[in-house]
Amino acid sequence: MQSRGTNAQERRRLRRYHLSYYMPVLDPDTFHVIGHLVDLNKIGLLLDSPTPLASGKELQLRIDTTPEVANKEFIQFTARVKWCRSDKIQPSVYNIGLELTAISSADADIIQSIVEHFGTR
Repeated sequence: MQSRGTNAQERRRLRRYHLSYYMPVLDPDTFHVIGHLVDLNKIGLLLDSPTPLASGKELQLRIDTTPEVANKEFIQFTARVKWCRSDKIQPSVYNIGLELTAISSADADIIQSIVEHFGTR
């Protein structure tokens, strides 16, 4: 276990990639936009959302894909809210850190393709 003085970047096992394309993340049942994808890696993602989410909450999520990254229209996965806080610059927006808890290997490959096509370090 890391000490409390260790910052989030040091605790993070894999580097996240900031996306140049602000992709909507949806509830797959209602198609309601939960937030927009800011960055991701193969084990987690960061959303900007107008609504806060409780830590520990499990979510079913959907991301519509583009032909550049996938040969199907969308991916679906389960993620757990790890943390949620108001954005420092826009307090009406919430930054939400999510951990992927269930995703098919094919959809995980598409996440990697999203990183390769739209991601920057």
